[in-house]
Amino acid sequence: MKKINTIIILLFLSIIGFSQTEITSKEVQNHIDFLASDDLKGRFPGTEGDETAANYIRDEFKNLGLELLFDDGFQYFDIQTKSKVVGSKSLQIGSFSCKYVEEYQPLMFSASGKFSGKAVFAGYGMTIEDENQPWNDYENLDVKGKWVVIFRGKPNIAAYPETYFDKYTIEYSKVLTASDLGAVGVVFINGYNDYPKDKLIEPCFGRFSEKAQIPAYSVIRYTGDRLLGFAGKKVGEVEKLINETGKTVSFDLDVTIKNDLTIEPVMVKTHNVVAVLEGSDENLKDEYIVIGAHYDHLGFGGCNSGSKMPDKIAIHNGADDNASGVAGVLEIAEYLAANKNLLGRSIIFIAFGAEERGLLGSNYFVENLPVDKDKIYCMLNMDMIGKYNGKLTVMGAGTAAEFNDVFNSVDYDTTTLNVKLHDKPYSGSDHASFISHGIPAVFFYGSSGKDYHTPFDDAEFINSESAAIIMQYVANSAIKFSIKEGNLTFVDVKDENNNNNHGYGMRVKLGVVPAFEDTDNKGMKISGVTDDSPAQKGGMQANDIITAINDEPVSNIYDYMERLKKINPGDKTVIKINRGGEEIEIEIQF
Repeated sequence: MKKINTIIILLFLSIIGFSQTEITSKEVQNHIDFLASDDLKGRFPGTEGDETAANYIRDEFKNLGLELLFDDGFQYFDIQTKSKVVGSKSLQIGSFSCKYVEEYQPLMFSASGKFSGKAVFAGYGMTIEDENQPWNDYENLDVKGKWVVIFRGKPNIAAYPETYFDKYTIEYSKVLTASDLGAVGVVFINGYNDYPKDKLIEPCFGRFSEKAQIPAYSVIRYTGDRLLGFAGKKVGEVEKLINETGKTVSFDLDVTIKNDLTIEPVMVKTHNVVAVLEGSDENLKDEYIVIGAHYDHLGFGGCNSGSKMPDKIAIHNGADDNASGVAGVLEIAEYLAANKNLLGRSIIFIAFGAEERGLLGSNYFVENLPVDKDKIYCMLNMDMIGKYNGKLTVMGAGTAAEFNDVFNSVDYDTTTLNVKLHDKPYSGSDHASFISHGIPAVFFYGSSGKDYHTPFDDAEFINSESAAIIMQYVANSAIKFSIKEGNLTFVDVKDENNNNNHGYGMRVKLGVVPAFEDTDNKGMKISGVTDDSPAQKGGMQANDIITAINDEPVSNIYDYMERLKKINPGDKTVIKINRGGEEIEIEIQF
């Protein structure tokens, strides 16, 4: 009998031990080793590595006994990852037919179509409205119905600060300027200062769905010399003249340019991976806490990928960004599944796809929730928690009036973890999609480090011990929220990053959150409006589509940012929007 009792006691202790299972650094490292391995080739959306990662996460959810949501755990959505030239692609300068790829390359945001017109040269193709140092390459130049030939990059003029022209050098911005003035196409040529190697602009697609209204081409310097030769000039001498005189140079070219181009978007299917763990409180289990992290990354990097080393084509494994966050979702799911009795509310676990392409997965999820929006209690997002440097920042702690009190009540070892609550949310990760829809959300963030968005963010550099401690803190926080009495009070915290304008040269902030949805180039949809902002005061609402600012058309987010660059504090601006199919004009006071 004594032996039987001993067995029963040991069995009971093993059950207790299982129910108190802690998150271990070994399991954390195992998850990151798999997700950030070279075999997954950087987890770029729509690739085999993306699918392998999603299957791994889904299978982990399934093995933990979670209920898989949507289509066996996958919430599918389509995104554009690139454009491709199909069919016609000719470019003719007078009687000279350029050689595709060798001598010219269409830009991937170029419009399709056939256009013919006389050519003009317009310097660097920039217009800068500045009281002290204005610059206008189009002054006294008529480009309507014509092709505009311009230099890439910026001039090198001693009288101007070194970085003065930087924010105006973006090719899309230059094409938009030419399009606004009535040009039918743009040809970029390489000067010697910025492009001594004379390379064509790489045919890569940006992070968002930009599409110009006119075609745009990159040509080699030989073709540039041929073009300027119709005015008796050469690339080098014109470049030198601008730099030495500090003045714009423009002139007509006695030649007609013709093109024939068809570019189509390349769409891929990717997914969020979603499962739910039901809470134990009959009165609370129909409310949900979302715990999430994005699982995609940059693939092989390259131009417009977001890589900090765009010239280096190599696997970007994204161990910290964000295999570490996904490991957190999986480990917290295991811990809470083993301690389900501690939960009141239910937990939705989600690994978001296509975050690096503009929060596409989380935006899609919030727009297509598996439960009513008012049943979502709060959202906890983990992004880059694998390289703790002495401080765990909880961003967005001000988005619920009760957040600070709850987080401050969570037990943790202050000798191993330093938690800093930050009221402002920062808009660069998936929690922002929830905040823009009025759902309180926070972002747990360790440290980016020098390897952020480079091919060197590898699993061997992860600190799995500190990551496990962070994950335990997030799990304990989730338990606190799951049993908290009463609702959370959403607070729309003003954040200087909410417009995604940082570094783009805007002097004003409208106060809207772009939805990053494909509108077929018919405007920029917004997913939220900031309290007490010019947008809210003017009456703008979530799901409005901005189609024009001061009568200048807005086709996408790039157009939107370009239009805002021209507005100064104190200006009154008319913004046209599409609201449910109805065209509305709204006056905005900045």
